[in-house]
Amino acid sequence: MSYDTDRRHTRIKSTPERPILVKFKQKEMQEIAHQVEVKDISDVGIGLKVPLGKRFLTEGLIFEDMEISLPGGDKCVLSGKIVYKRLGHCGIEFMNSATAEHRKLEQFTERADNKAVSEADSN
Repeated sequence: MSYDTDRRHTRIKSTPERPILVKFKQKEMQEIAHQVEVKDISDVGIGLKVPLGKRFLTEGLIFEDMEISLPGGDKCVLSGKIVYKRLGHCGIEFMNSATAEHRKLEQFTERADNKAVSEADSN
């Protein structure tokens, strides 16, 4: 698994070996789902690669009940809003951080962060 610890929150990168997947309820997102790729995730948000030219993807757009599948089989259902969009990439900030669903994500990122620290210490 790949990590980015240069930010305030550890971001876990999605890889072919350990993919992070997301399903959207919104019809527009379901129509382009095959073109959307999770780049990374943290306990505060998710980064996506999205197709260019999709005008409905604007900052402030809210996604209800995104189903996120994490490596290892865990799933969580979270809502979020687009906080940035640039050249085929967008960042979605999670909105419901005080839920049991969000706690699943926090536990996943904590385990990944602990593993990254352990790997760094052994080098």
